[in-house]
Amino acid sequence: MAHRLLGSALGLVGAGLLASHASPAQETPTAPETPVSANLSEDHALATDSFGPPLGFGQAVAIEGKTAFVGAPLYVPTTGPLDAQGNPITNGLVEIYESDATGATWTRTGSLQPVVPTLATFYGAPLAVSGDRLAVGSQTQIQLYEKRRGQWTPTETIPAAPRTMVLVGNTLVYSLSGVNVYDIGDGRKPRLVQTLKPLPSDTGAYGSEIALKGDLLVVGSPGGSTPGQA
Repeated sequence: MAHRLLGSALGLVGAGLLASHASPAQETPTAPETPVSANLSEDHALATDSFGPPLGFGQAVAIEGKTAFVGAPLYVPTTGPLDAQGNPITNGLVEIYESDATGATWTRTGSLQPVVPTLATFYGAPLAVSGDRLAVGSQTQIQLYEKRRGQWTPTETIPAAPRTMVLVGNTLVYSLSGVNVYDIGDGRKPRLVQTLKPLPSDTGAYGSEIALKGDLLVVGSPGGSTPGQA
């Protein structure tokens, strides 16, 4: 299902199938580039601050420019909090990588952990990034970050357990009992702009995937009454 979002108020004005009849722009052919592959390794995880490799490594990923974020929502540090039975609480982790000029070599430059570990089970799934803003999901809240002086600094939180998220500029969209659109503009508390619900005839998993570009929001709803509904 496609939703058209207008202006800063992001008003919903319609829904329907996507189609385009515009003639494609003519482009000058260029020689194909040599494909480049790179692995973001979790080998460092055998360090002494962990019970082992960060389980769930790669369950969520996000990339902006030469910076990649990889979620490990099942990560358990040895120094983390314990539950009533003395078992370590799953803390979650987001690894930060930076690429070189070629994009073939990625170096881990840091990591993020929950501000309040006991409130952030499965921290790091899902992830969304845009410019100098990062959103990290968990089972209880979305933790927002801003990049300040080269460091990712926690700012505000949104009480939600998102299934999936997308972040473009000041607009954060996540799915949970519908699809919620937030304005997370500079210096303001996150503000809910609207909540989108499926059509009465839609019996699919509305919001299982979402995509946002400009003022167009596309919401997936697989398994609905119409095969491949979106």
